[in-house]
Amino acid sequence: MAAPLRNQQAFDEIIGQLYSAGTANVADVLASASDIQKARLALFCYERAHMRAIGLAVAATCDPAALIEAGGKLGEAIYAQARTGTAPIPAPARRSITLATPTPSMPVIVDEDPDPEFYAEAG
Repeated sequence: MAAPLRNQQAFDEIIGQLYSAGTANVADVLASASDIQKARLALFCYERAHMRAIGLAVAATCDPAALIEAGGKLGEAIYAQARTGTAPIPAPARRSITLATPTPSMPVIVDEDPDPEFYAEAG
C-alpha cells in the first residue's frame, strides 16, 4: 500500500478498509499514507454522517498543517475536535416527509337495510 490515493480503485479500497477497521485500527490501515493523504481521507470521511467518527479518528493521526492545508477552517476544526474528543457536529436534521391522506370527493353511504322496492323499479 505504497500510494493509497493514487487512483479511484485504491481510494475505494482504503475507504472500505477504514470502514471495516473502525476507529480503533485507523493508524494500522493508514501506516504508509502521507500526511496530505490522511488529511484528505479525514475530510472525506468527516463530511459523511455515517463515517464522521472514522474521519475524526483519521484526523487524530494527521499533522495539523496538512489538515489545514487540505481543508482550511474545516480542517482546523476537525483537528481540534479529534484532539479534544468532543462530539462531532451533527448533520442538520431533515424534516420528515408526510404524505397526504386521500379523502373521497363524495361521501360513500352504505345502506345496511336496502329497500327491495327501489331495486325492483330500477331493473
